[in-house]
Parts: sequence; structure tokens; C-alpha cells
Amino acid sequence: MTILTIHVKPRSSRDDVKKIGTNEFEVSTVAAPEEGRANDQVMKLLARYFNTSPSKLVVTKGERWNDKTILLMD
Repeated sequence: MTILTIHVKPRSSRDDVKKIGTNEFEVSTVAAPEEGRANDQVMKLLARYFNTSPSKLVVTKGERWNDKTILLMD
């Protein structure tokens, strides 16, 4: 298991995942932070980045905030 620290930028001009530290990432998404749309898109982008299924990613902290802690299960 790996603990990831994520900073989310909703309503960006494009979808992007940028590594900024060992286990720290900045995720930009065009999705709005309404009704969980941005969170869903962030999980899809991270799953694609790590070449895994979105079900292997779990938000452990920050469900409603831009700074999140996500658990990546191996």
C-alpha cells in the first residue's frame, strides 16, 4: 500500500497529473467540484497514471477538500 498526497485543481483548462514530490501529486481536472464530479475524474486520472483500476484507490482524508490523502492498494 502507498499513501499519496494529492492537491486537486478543479475547473482547470485540461486534465493532467503532475508529480511534485516522492508521493505528492498535483491533479488538474476540467470537472467542476459539484456532486463529486471532480473527485470521480481525479480517481480516473490517477488510475490511468498508475496503470491500475480506480477501485484500488481510496480517499482516506479530504473528500470535500482540494488537499486529499489517497491510499493506493497494490
